[in-house]
Amino acid sequence: MQWKAFITAEVPRVNCPKCEVKQVRVAWAEDTSRFPEPFEAFAIQVLKAVRSKVQAQSLADLTWDQDRILERAVARGSDRRSLQELTCLGIDEKSFGKGHDYVSALHDVVV
Repeated sequence: MQWKAFITAEVPRVNCPKCEVKQVRVAWAEDTSRFPEPFEAFAIQVLKAVRSKVQAQSLADLTWDQDRILERAVARGSDRRSLQELTCLGIDEKSFGKGHDYVSALHDVVV
């Protein structure tokens, strides 16, 4: 990940009788992404290692709002979760700082 690499490809479009014209799914990226999946995984690791999105943006040379890497990662994680084994859920709300800043915490209570 020390050098920029650009994949240039003309992704074919197909005419589907049921759903009109669609782009073919490519192996290296999700439908809504401009980046390969391994790079997105690296970018998420950078984000976890720094204190802010601005620091991660600078290190990975990205514009987070434009590329939505974080939102796709959260969606992938949410899709993998299962609530079938959840028997008891704890909810708490904490205030922090001055004023009315709150954070809600949800956790699995082990009974």
